[in-house]
Amino acid sequence: MEKETLIAQFRNNHLEFISMINTLSPEQQAYSYNGKWTALQQLKHLVLVLTPIDFVLADKIKLKERFGIIERKGMNYDELISFYQQGLEKGGKAPDRFVPALELAESPEQLSQSLAKLVEHIGEQLVGYTTEELNTYALPHPFLGNLSLQEFFYLMIFHPVHHAKQVKEHLQFA
Repeated sequence: MEKETLIAQFRNNHLEFISMINTLSPEQQAYSYNGKWTALQQLKHLVLVLTPIDFVLADKIKLKERFGIIERKGMNYDELISFYQQGLEKGGKAPDRFVPALELAESPEQLSQSLAKLVEHIGEQLVGYTTEELNTYALPHPFLGNLSLQEFFYLMIFHPVHHAKQVKEHLQFA
């Protein structure tokens, strides 16, 4: 996937998620099916996940020094998503630092603005990375291990779609 397409899909998928959450009624945003995350908790989860990514992308040198490089053939989008889904099936879960609190301090508007700002800033930072850097610089995933930045952002393209699907499935029972 070309860098420009990667960035555009990353932005679009997150902005579509925000839009979907903002079209829900307050009751739908707060609805929890069978103890699962509410729509707003799903939104907060995306903020929690992207915040450290935004931080580490800011310094290429430190990123490379801290996490190293990938010296294997990279996975394409479909391979990476299949790998992720296998990880979920094996019990992969978000670490505690990415799990939203039961009671959120931020309003839906604040959460939406925070996520939109993060997505925009991350997109701007990705512009500064070369294709070679995207394919070789490593970034660890909690249960998938080290991924190239390219692979990591394939996952970040899929991530809001995955959570939107969960929200829609849960709201069928509201």
